[in-house]
Amino acid sequence: MHNKEGVILQCFTAITPYVSMHDDICYMAMDSKSNIVIMPFHKQWSMDGNVEYSNASIRILNQNVLKKAPCSVGIFIDRSQMRGKLLIIYEKSLCEIAMVFLGGGDDQEALAYSLRMAQHPNVRLTVFWVTIKMQDNQRKTKNPYIDLMEHIRYSSYHEGKVTFKEEIVEDGAGTTQVIRMIEGHYSLVIVGRHHMADSPCTLGLTEWCDIPELGPLGNLLATSDFTFSVLVVQQQPPFNYEFQYIT
Repeated sequence: MHNKEGVILQCFTAITPYVSMHDDICYMAMDSKSNIVIMPFHKQWSMDGNVEYSNASIRILNQNVLKKAPCSVGIFIDRSQMRGKLLIIYEKSLCEIAMVFLGGGDDQEALAYSLRMAQHPNVRLTVFWVTIKMQDNQRKTKNPYIDLMEHIRYSSYHEGKVTFKEEIVEDGAGTTQVIRMIEGHYSLVIVGRHHMADSPCTLGLTEWCDIPELGPLGNLLATSDFTFSVLVVQQQPPFNYEFQYIT
């Protein structure tokens, strides 16, 4: 009602075994020319913060969709039960969203969807650019995202809707501190699945990533320490050789 025709909702129900469900999802995404497929995380939490159940079949499904999808993929970690309210934007409500940007294709895709969400009149977005400390004369040459971040920081188009914050860290421990600072202030946090290769910002996080389909940041955000919902985004591959559309 309040999306200004920005979202088309088409209900569809299909019964299919888990073993082939990812193929059906990918075919539907191809047929409908979808930009993104959003999958549910395989764990759900109860109101007291404990894991209510974990579905191994859903986890395998997500892994297969990430490998074969012809479009971008998001894995949604729903913690609305822990907060006692659903993540629904009503006419007079205000939804606070945070996006954590480290760099890389997936982060760029996550940023694009975050900025798209910020166009909703009841959404306010904060972009946290997590980067390592550099000398001023090194920033332009060693960080390819300077121009992009400066555009977001100073763009009048986003004035009042998007807040930009630059956080300087040395390693994954510093990134973790930034994430903990976010807790309690946002309903939804959006991150990319993969980040810039060998980034000091994920040093120490990658080694402890036991849910690889979420990536290092998503893996951190999936712990029971946080109460906000999370969307982990993987960018559409240039061409997916594993999935071929058959007419």
